[in-house]
Amino acid sequence: MSRSAGPASSSVPETTATAETAPVATDDPTLPGSADPTRIPVSASAALGLAKGAALVDLDGNGVATPGDEIEWRLELAVTGTRAASGLVVTDPLPAFTALVPASVSVSQGSLVGLDPILWTVEQLGVGEFATLVLRTAIDGDLPVEVEEIVNQA
Repeated sequence: MSRSAGPASSSVPETTATAETAPVATDDPTLPGSADPTRIPVSASAALGLAKGAALVDLDGNGVATPGDEIEWRLELAVTGTRAASGLVVTDPLPAFTALVPASVSVSQGSLVGLDPILWTVEQLGVGEFATLVLRTAIDGDLPVEVEEIVNQA
């Protein structure tokens, strides 16, 4: 919004409003020219989301997770804010009672810099972009009988 250096046509200040804020005076009509510039507050931030899922790879075909079967873990890192994000690091310890399946780790972007724990770095993600990490762990053959579930959190 701009106004001329001449006299204001109204004594009521111009206003602006958004769905999130009430109207606010943006100009003082008594000040000429550039003595009172219009200012619009802005906000830009990187908001991140990390989703994690798991699927059973039922190697023995019995329909339940048992020693020797594998679990495929999928992590998806996304930027949902209004600004790109950089220098991202995701750490994911391997679940208890499992072992990493050799050569099962893949990343769509970034670098895998550690295996236990999994250490994944992503240099930069733009707004609306996502990066994916997929890996498999095998359930230990000597799984204690009292263990009823495999739990993991990145």
